[in-house]
Amino acid sequence: MSLKGLTLGALAGAAMLFAAGAVSAQSSLATGRLSFVQPNGTAGPNDIIQVYLRLTLDETSVALSVDEFGQVTSGGPSLAEIADAGIDLNQAYGVGIGGYYGCGGSFFPTGCSGGEYAFDFQPAPLNFTLNGGESLDFLWLVATPSGGPAAAGVYNFYETAITIDAYGQNANGDFVFRTFSPFGATCTHGDDSCDFSRTVAAGGIPEPATWALMIGGFGLAGSALRRRRAALA
Repeated sequence: MSLKGLTLGALAGAAMLFAAGAVSAQSSLATGRLSFVQPNGTAGPNDIIQVYLRLTLDETSVALSVDEFGQVTSGGPSLAEIADAGIDLNQAYGVGIGGYYGCGGSFFPTGCSGGEYAFDFQPAPLNFTLNGGESLDFLWLVATPSGGPAAAGVYNFYETAITIDAYGQNANGDFVFRTFSPFGATCTHGDDSCDFSRTVAAGGIPEPATWALMIGGFGLAGSALRRRRAALA
């Protein structure tokens, strides 16, 4: 199964101006697990499907803090670990949230490209602190129908993860990227009991107002039928 990764928001946005004083001198990586917030459901053929995740830190985990710029200020790698990854601490560097999803399941019949839906990462969550045992829900992926309404059927995928990543330059000025802590990826064994799935109905799912009109129409039809039977009697 192939993987598709998220480019760190800090790389695409704020420059790498991470203050070394905010990084712990000792290793204290946050640990936790991921789950889908609403793993199963239905969708119309034109609906955009949103994938929300829940990150829950282990009870014994250190706190995980991310500032408004996407920089991990606690719960990330130590200065020694960053240096051991080949990142020059005398140049600009950073620690942020990244991630990936696995291109397996009926959402991805031919790998990471093609299929009825196109998947896009959403910005990693910003400006939060989680303590051990606490949870955070956030929008992670958006699936948009490709080239028109999606065909009716059941669409699913299994694995996605968020990671704590460090990035910067080595002594030669080359870019360096290192993943330190992937949070328990969802459904890594590819079992349908833990997948994310959406059932797309042919013709879509009627809106509540449409259902109301349909029910009203059935009521009128029933009333007319009763009147006709009364007249025949």
